[in-house]
Amino acid sequence: MGTDAWRNWRSFDDGQPESENFDDELQSDVPFLGGQVTFGPYTLSTVIRGSDAVGSAVIVHAGIHANLVPEVVVNGKLAKSDSSAYHGGTMTDEIAALISLELGVRVRLAGTIRLSGIHDNDSTARPPLCFEVPRLTRPGRAES
Repeated sequence: MGTDAWRNWRSFDDGQPESENFDDELQSDVPFLGGQVTFGPYTLSTVIRGSDAVGSAVIVHAGIHANLVPEVVVNGKLAKSDSSAYHGGTMTDEIAALISLELGVRVRLAGTIRLSGIHDNDSTARPPLCFEVPRLTRPGRAES
């Protein structure tokens, strides 16, 4: 029991292999300073920028080590739904919320910028899927 981010971290600690990975962009209205830090299967990298406008602040690289797909059918019957560990977002939403609470700044998941896809057992490298992430608007201000 636990959130997806917690269950994934536990699987990482237990030595489970990575099945896929992704990079998500966090945006903020304050610039971040500092270098790359790693916490379990999550690596946070600061994005260097020169303005206080809302924009890229941190890239979260995450390796997936847990099976996060819920069991839909158990013993031939539909499984009872269980949302007790759901906090209202994705793993990266949870990480953004923790960063925001710890640092006292607004941080929000803007979107996924890269997906590896599920790794093959034979370690065949596949080109990643890359996505554009639109810039978020500053809370309480209209875009001009």
